[in-house]
This record gives sequence, structure tokens and C-alpha cells, in this order.
Amino acid sequence: MPYLIFNSFEEATARSVKAGKDIGLPFYGGYDTPTRYMWSRRSEHGDNPRGALSISDPQDLLTPTETSALVNELPADWNHPPNPFEQ
Repeated sequence: MPYLIFNSFEEATARSVKAGKDIGLPFYGGYDTPTRYMWSRRSEHGDNPRGALSISDPQDLLTPTETSALVNELPADWNHPPNPFEQ
């Protein structure tokens, strides 16, 4: 699944909200539904975490610049949270 990487989780969240509004998710029409984000969001672990969106269809909500910035996996230096099952 392609990812769109942002400098912060807040930027990723704002972009997903904008896409949700653009496509007219029911949440923005006043319906009692929890779905306000177009794409799922991920936050990097640690100080100054980056954010990422897991971009599924529809990709036509992306700008040409965003489309060209899609990557197939999170960056190699992405700081994942520690595994709670490992010590």
C-alpha cells in the first residue's frame, strides 16, 4: 500500500481530514458517524515524529505533487514504537 509521508502527524491528519471533506464523508454532512478521515494515519514514535497516510483508493483526491511523492513502504529510518511483547 502506498504511503504519503509528512513532517508531522498533525500535517498527515489535516490532509486526511481535507480529503474526507472533499469527497463528502457522512461525518461532514452532520451524520453521527465516526469516519472523518479519508485515509488511515500513522505516527512515528519518539520526539518530533513524522506522520504518514496509508493511501488507498481514491487516489484522485491527491495532487500531482502528492502522487509523485508516494512511496511503497515507510522510510527505512522510520522510528516504530517498541514491541510490547519484547523486553
